[in-house]
Amino acid sequence: MLIIEKERDIEILRSLGADNNLIRKIFIFEGWLISIIGALAGIVLGFAICWIQMTFGIVRLQSDSLIMDAYPVVMKVKDFIIVPVTVLLIGYWLPGIL
Repeated sequence: MLIIEKERDIEILRSLGADNNLIRKIFIFEGWLISIIGALAGIVLGFAICWIQMTFGIVRLQSDSLIMDAYPVVMKVKDFIIVPVTVLLIGYWLPGIL
């Protein structure tokens, strides 16, 4: 989608002497920057939401017969590693094949 929207910019880069390899690297770099920002924002937002749920129990369970009154949440370090790595790999790999 970015390539279709940026055809004019690609033509300007070509007139300045950029070859297809450099243009491809620019789009891969841009995709990776977007992925990094999204992964960092997701980590911070996910941590904040889980911490709020663990501390204050915002999402409550409706049944009175249960042992706990709020929806249980567990944060694992492994999840905070696997998810951003997956996002970054997809963010690097996907623009390269398109």
